[in-house]
Amino acid sequence: MIKDSLRNNGIGKYLKWLGIFFKCCIAKVILLGLKKKYSRVWVFAERGVDARDNALLLFRYVQKNCPQINAYYIISKDSPDRKNFASEERLVDFGSWKHYLLYLAAEAKVSAHIFGGAP
Repeated sequence: MIKDSLRNNGIGKYLKWLGIFFKCCIAKVILLGLKKKYSRVWVFAERGVDARDNALLLFRYVQKNCPQINAYYIISKDSPDRKNFASEERLVDFGSWKHYLLYLAAEAKVSAHIFGGAP
């Protein structure tokens, strides 16, 4: 009942964004200690749920031809498009802590869509 009243008042939407903001702040603090581990990171994504557009093709190209770049692809863990990847080694679940860390540490954020892969 309380959840429904929050949702109806629009407060739920603001609480969601407030949670994302705090998660980003915590991730930024964590990155201070992990700077070396998360260097030369590029993140690739579409809308977070799919992998079938330009970002996927460029991700494959970078993985094959640019070994000095730590390339990661952001996609939801229940996406049917995960089958488009030979290995899940460089896949990151959308909304996970690793997603936030990589997104904030990334030198480049590549997407075929505006705000693609943003938490």
